[in-house]
Amino acid sequence: MALTGTSPGGEGPCADGGDARYRSLFEAMTEGVAICEMKNDADGNPCDFICLDVNPAFERESGLPRAAVCGKGVMKAIPGIEPSWIETCARVVAIGEPARIEGAVASLGRTFHVFAYRTGPQRFAAVFSNVTERHRMEETLRESEEWFRAMFEHAVDGIVVIGEDGTVSQMNPAARAFFRTSGYVAIGVQFPWALRGGDTRELRVTTEAGDERVLDVRVVAMEVLGRRCYRASLRDVTDLARAREDLRAAALIDDLTQVFNRRGLMTLGAKQIAHARRTKRPLWLLFADVDGMKTINDELGHANGDSALQDFADVLVSTLRQSDIVARIGGDEFAALALDTNDDGVKVMTERIRTAIEARNDRSGRPYRLAYSLGVACFDPENPCTIEALMGLADRRIYAQKRDRRISGVIKVVR
Repeated sequence: MALTGTSPGGEGPCADGGDARYRSLFEAMTEGVAICEMKNDADGNPCDFICLDVNPAFERESGLPRAAVCGKGVMKAIPGIEPSWIETCARVVAIGEPARIEGAVASLGRTFHVFAYRTGPQRFAAVFSNVTERHRMEETLRESEEWFRAMFEHAVDGIVVIGEDGTVSQMNPAARAFFRTSGYVAIGVQFPWALRGGDTRELRVTTEAGDERVLDVRVVAMEVLGRRCYRASLRDVTDLARAREDLRAAALIDDLTQVFNRRGLMTLGAKQIAHARRTKRPLWLLFADVDGMKTINDELGHANGDSALQDFADVLVSTLRQSDIVARIGGDEFAALALDTNDDGVKVMTERIRTAIEARNDRSGRPYRLAYSLGVACFDPENPCTIEALMGLADRRIYAQKRDRRISGVIKVVR
């Protein structure tokens, strides 16, 4: 459609002599259209353009009624319009090559995409699309990408992104620092082991300074843009690993269950509390009694009693994180220390324990069913306390739970 001027009455565009069919099409278009005429200053330089006519869609897209723009210079009709729009439209008129413009008009609070093309001497048509919402969504997306990029780049933990074929595609600075010397993991090379969502393991690497570090590696399966990939999170647990080795060397492991004993918990727990105070992070203690041990020992013998304690320890170790500290305090009492989690994370842990106990009871074939009572206490770095005080608080909550008859059950002998 070539709109070339105004109708004889001066009320709108005409094409090829003002054919009514073109006028009808102009009015019905879903995109806003303005028919304009370029104006020059006294020196013959383009300075403004006049809107000769606009269609109803232009009024909707711009929010401006026809009477507010027709016959007026655009600089006056739409204050704040960028001078570059005048320059671009002047080139369209001068050389006849269509052009696209996209930008915000502050006075209207809207952003437009404009396609301008010449219709005759000093005249052009401008097709307007209101792209404000698209720009707003793009800006929101850009901000989200910047936030996620900042979190990725500045995360204390190392993060490695691996494609479905096992090739490393992204690494944040923390991850690159872990592997800078060894080259064990690098962009473009194969990740060192087959991947599966939920995998956890410890990895020993040598730093640029020649120090050996121990990394806790956790793998999560993801789907991005329809493609499966994996994210491996790397946390430096060297201090914890060394402390764990020191504890083993000092015979601080419970012989029966192979978890830490009371002395081990006290020793390692003191270090964890010091770390929590220094980093201003909460520390959670889960304190559990295995219920009904006297019944098992009296009616089934101490061998089955030992098996019940071993089963319960296995459940704690298999359901809690590798970085958590599990200990048998003595007799039928167990404790676990969890760092770097929150209230929701602790709820997930306790639910995993409950589910694992139920599953163990269903398949074990033991002549008893495991049950337990559980108390939880949180170490607040703003109001610090000792590990003993934390255990005492959790223990009181266990007894309050039993008193209120809200225990998870009693170990029963299977007849």
